[in-house]
Amino acid sequence: MVHSTFLLDLRKESSTRLRFYPPHPEYGWNLDDIIVFAFSCKMAEVQMFVCNKEQFGFLPVPLRSHSTLRDEKESFEHVLLEIMGGQRG
Repeated sequence: MVHSTFLLDLRKESSTRLRFYPPHPEYGWNLDDIIVFAFSCKMAEVQMFVCNKEQFGFLPVPLRSHSTLRDEKESFEHVLLEIMGGQRG
C-alpha cells in the first residue's frame, strides 16, 4: 500500500538528517509515520510543501483481495489511458 509519497533531494546535506525511525529525540507524541517524519523535517530545517504544478507520476487504484489477474490488467490499462490522456495539449 502506498500511503504517502515524498520527493527528496538527497544531494542536499540536510537530507542526511531525515529519518522516521528512531524518531528525533525531542519527539514526544504518539508514533505516527507522517507526524514523525514532519517533525524530523522541521528539526532538520527541511521545508515541506505541496506542489501541484508538476505531474510526478501515477498510482493505480488498489485492487481488492478477491480481484483477478484480469481485474489487474484492466486497472493497469486504465492508468495507461489516464497517462496518455493527460499528455495531450
